[in-house]
Amino acid sequence: MPEIFTNANVEKLLRSAESKERRILPFLTIGFFAGLRTAELDGIRWEDVDLAAKLITVRPEVAKKRRQRHVTMSDNLVTWLLPHKKEHGKVCPLNTTWRIALKNIRKDTDVQWVKNGMRHTFASNHLAQFKDVNKTAFELGHTGRVDVLFNHYRSLVKPADAELYWSIRPASKDNITLLPKAV
Repeated sequence: MPEIFTNANVEKLLRSAESKERRILPFLTIGFFAGLRTAELDGIRWEDVDLAAKLITVRPEVAKKRRQRHVTMSDNLVTWLLPHKKEHGKVCPLNTTWRIALKNIRKDTDVQWVKNGMRHTFASNHLAQFKDVNKTAFELGHTGRVDVLFNHYRSLVKPADAELYWSIRPASKDNITLLPKAV
């Protein structure tokens, strides 16, 4: 079974980043609420993030299997990203300052980092919320045997906890909380 972050730990990490290391919020929130791989997070650009359409395009040169996919953004993810949106450039430049920022919030929260935990947390909560292994596999960019995904992720999160997970939003009153109008 994959390891995941609890809702409490997701909240701790995001609240710490929100108050002390805002520059890594896009990395954390896209990791937790869109399930992108770390290498994909390093490669996506703001041009790939369409807040109005609520889609992130994972380009072939960024995707693990070199196949483009569109990942649906949840309402809470859009809310997290709105204050950070730029016209162009890397969304999550994984450089030394980013690594220091992540180290700082991990130290601040005393949350044990789980390897691939953001993606596993997303998958577990997505499956519990939508109860559709094919939809979860599609969002993750998985092909082939969905029974493996079903067997690994279906029992890690209860539906009530998944509902709470998808409602985690910024605490700051400075954040924009209105969703953009669809074009």
